[in-house]
This record gives sequence, C-alpha cells and structure tokens, in this order.
Amino acid sequence: MAIIKPNNNTLSAITALPAAIATGSLVKIAEADYSSGVSSVTMTDCFTSTYSVYKYYLYDLHMASNNSELRIYFKDSSANNVGNFQYVANETYITIDSSTSNHSHIKSSGNDFIRVSDNDLDSISDQPSILELTIFQPYESEHTTVDVRYHLRSDNNYLYNYIATATLRSTTSLRSLTISNDSGINFAGYKSVIYGVKK
Repeated sequence: MAIIKPNNNTLSAITALPAAIATGSLVKIAEADYSSGVSSVTMTDCFTSTYSVYKYYLYDLHMASNNSELRIYFKDSSANNVGNFQYVANETYITIDSSTSNHSHIKSSGNDFIRVSDNDLDSISDQPSILELTIFQPYESEHTTVDVRYHLRSDNNYLYNYIATATLRSTTSLRSLTISNDSGINFAGYKSVIYGVKK
C-alpha cells in the first residue's frame, strides 16, 4: 500500500485518515442498569459471529448486604453455564484510610465460572466496585480468553486491584454473559454495557 504524504508535508494539516486505513471502533450491543431485587445481570445472546473481540464494563457496583464474591458466567446456546475455566490474577491491595498495602496472586481451575476474587463486595453505595472485561473469540470454536481488570471495594475495609486472565479449556461457542455472586445476595446498584470491537 502506498503512503500518501500530506500536501504541505506537516502532520498538523491532517484532519482525517485516508479511507483505506482502518481505525476500529466500539459498537454498543447492549446495556443494563440496576433494577430492584436482582442478584445477577445477563447480557443475552451478546456474542455473535459479527465480532471476535468484546469489551464489557460493570460499574457503580455495590451490594444490598456484605459477604458475597463476584462471579462471571458464560452460557452456551442452550443457556447452560460453560465450564472448565483456568484463572490467574495479580492482586494488590491497600487498607482504606491507611497506607498498609501488600500484593499476592490468586488462581483457580476447573470451574464453570470465573472466580474473580476470594474477597467479598461491600454495600457502601458511594464506594462502588468496577469490573472491566476484554473477551476474545467467544463465539468461535476457540479457547476463549478473557482479560480481567477488577477494582474491588471489599467488606473487609480494603481496596483491591486485580489484573488477571482466564482461559476456557474447551472450544464451546459462547452466547451470553452473566454477572452474579456466590451468595445470591441482591445488588443495590450497578450500570453495565457491552461493546463489539470493530476492526
């Protein structure tokens, strides 16, 4: 492909890229905000052959009460949870209103969900938790990989940050995404959105 040089040889004069240069974009597929009395949020049939990469954001997240771990579930075309995820995360944390901090790592294997953290969500409404996922090739017959960023305001008075990856050890085609918790406790608030990444 030939490189097109701007007429006056300066980059400051470029106001748009040539049509042949793909820039990529995010295309909103679905969004879901909190409604009362629910302990999970599902993006139904959000994965299709249209996109190979997806971005998911869950934010302003807090619980009706304490003592519940966040869980990520992926479902197949029959709405069954798909199993055998391997997960590894770097964990850093600091005490609320203190400088006491440390780091560790966590791992899990063989579950039909991703156990993002072994620490519990908090119910404080103005100190929410945030989850960001990048999901690679969920619909295709591939071992789906999920990059995870998780900011957790925990009920043990710590702030946690997780940088993690999960891999599905099967090639099952995934269709839907559900965020829930291990105790069935209702959410008290959240906002969520999923995008397809356009090439």
